[in-house]
Amino acid sequence: MVATVPLRWFPRPASGAPVKMKVGDPRLRLTDEQQMHRAVMADEGLASPTILGCKGISLVHLCLLYASYNDFYTVSVAHALLYGVGRGLVAHMFRPMKKPADGDYPPDIIPHAARNLIKERAKDIRLPTEYGRKYKCVEHYEASFRMEDWLHFTCDLSEYIFLPGTLPPLLQRLWNLFVTAVEHYCRAGFTDAASQKAADSLFEFARLMQEYGFPSKMFTYNLHICVCRLRQQELARGAVSASMEFVVERVMQVFKTGMGRRVCQDPEKPFTNNFLLAQSLAR
Repeated sequence: MVATVPLRWFPRPASGAPVKMKVGDPRLRLTDEQQMHRAVMADEGLASPTILGCKGISLVHLCLLYASYNDFYTVSVAHALLYGVGRGLVAHMFRPMKKPADGDYPPDIIPHAARNLIKERAKDIRLPTEYGRKYKCVEHYEASFRMEDWLHFTCDLSEYIFLPGTLPPLLQRLWNLFVTAVEHYCRAGFTDAASQKAADSLFEFARLMQEYGFPSKMFTYNLHICVCRLRQQELARGAVSASMEFVVERVMQVFKTGMGRRVCQDPEKPFTNNFLLAQSLAR
């Protein structure tokens, strides 16, 4: 039965050119049968993994025939939403640009005068110790922001850094929509109304970017996953925040701290040596 499911998610006209689909097109959402069909095609070498977006049937679905492709895996929401969507938006807003001679900036970039205000406001911020690292200007140091830095900036610090009137109207609207989504998906608690509001905010976020002609690189896999999956995941499994990957990320940071910036073939060996040395000294 799986092999008879047609490939309908990327239909092409007779010319062979890809069909342009708007945000929300139902053809962008795959059923479990379509997901399995795609995996079978990859296994049988009928199309390349790059085109299909997978390398074959998951081991989970070979062992657990009842597993749902769409509901079995949870979205890594901190990576997908904070890193994948938020970081991309901030990088786009602050992209390098010379001052236009007529002073007419595009609606999707922060003018230089506003950037100077943002830089000055960064000097006023003093964070309590539980926040971790001190705040650095998002324009110049966003590449070094860790996951919790993005969470703190989005939910708390941006309210001051992006005071009303700082961002152009389009960017302010996009940022408000993004903050609404993050405040729901990355914080404890779940109600159907809040879940629907967050999902609508993400959908409107993507729709606005398409309407105003944002570059194709902004429409990433992460944005697609967040728009299409987070609401369905909450309906199937409960609050997205209950499955956040911060615990794993914290453990990874322990390893990164122990290793520093060294590059080696077997990183577990120097980490173990350092750990045993620390234990011996402590005793």
